[in-house]
Amino acid sequence: MKLKIHKDRLMEALQTTQKGMASKNTIPHLNGFYLETTEEETLSIITYDLEMGIKYYLPTEIIEQGSVVVPSKFFDIIRKLPEDQVTISLNKENFLVSVESGQAFFEIKGLDPQEYPKLPKIKENNYFSLPEIALRKMIYQTSFAVSKEETKPAFTGVLFKFSSNENSDKIDMIATDSYRLAWRNGKIVNDDGIEGEYIVPEKALSQLQKVVGEEDTLVKLYLSNGYFYCETENVRLFSKLIDEQFPNLDQVIPQNYQTKVVVDTKILQNSMERASLLASEGSNNIVKLNITEDNLEITSNSPHTGKLKEDLSIYKEGDNLSIALNSKFVIEVLKVLEEDQVELEFTGSYSPMIIRPKDNSQYFHLILPVRAF
Repeated sequence: MKLKIHKDRLMEALQTTQKGMASKNTIPHLNGFYLETTEEETLSIITYDLEMGIKYYLPTEIIEQGSVVVPSKFFDIIRKLPEDQVTISLNKENFLVSVESGQAFFEIKGLDPQEYPKLPKIKENNYFSLPEIALRKMIYQTSFAVSKEETKPAFTGVLFKFSSNENSDKIDMIATDSYRLAWRNGKIVNDDGIEGEYIVPEKALSQLQKVVGEEDTLVKLYLSNGYFYCETENVRLFSKLIDEQFPNLDQVIPQNYQTKVVVDTKILQNSMERASLLASEGSNNIVKLNITEDNLEITSNSPHTGKLKEDLSIYKEGDNLSIALNSKFVIEVLKVLEEDQVELEFTGSYSPMIIRPKDNSQYFHLILPVRAF
């Protein structure tokens, strides 16, 4: 194998695929990049951790065909090269890889590509399509709410739930860690009649969000034989689905409210961030909201540091109410909203709060209160 390539383009490909590499694995090949040339003047770079894989196609000047697995240190070597033009060569007898750039010359010990674990064969059926920009936004507004705890595997991913009626086909993307819940829906192009529910790991969606564009170009996503698969112009990403049962959460979502507040999104976010500085110490980050006629009073109190009280002007419907919340949860959802105003809906001091962007029915977020009264 021998090829010539620009450093910046190679770095972009390595940065994208690096996230698919196994950080701690007893199989040495999975701790590196699988490089393979094709007859179409393309270099493919593959990383795989037995759960998720990323494949990047890079147009390249190919002088001699070949393949090799290079260690993760290859990333740092390319990053530190002095010139933009890079020449990579392989000695097929001993898998020694040479990297030349300017006056710098590296030799790296590679591994036999024949010993790289076989990638899964994914059937390209059971798919749907939606615009790249819509996909990015849906992932952005839901994936942060997944659980970081492995004790409930279903909650470590985002549920894809499909439904249809006479007018359109729809997907609901739902994420929860059992203390909060993010729910976003959107229309899809459903040429293949996809239906049912699937749980996609957050790790895969996090990487997908980085590789899809911000255009209205349709992107296909496959949910087939236990795998999630997506293909963009240069990147192929696949991941095992989470084989767990996602609970029915419809019953925990309040259908009515006794108190409704409309407030400026950014003003509320800034106030909550100030309050969080003096929130009750510990994992709950407690901030209290006291709602009266046209005023939202936000207070926080740390016995060892101090306290804060701040008043915000609001529009209110319904009863006065006081509630304690985890400030971190409120701040995180406000950060992913684009609308100027949000609606806060309450059914009581010890019942879930709903946050909705005003005049946008495609998204809502539920947060459980903290018992602090």
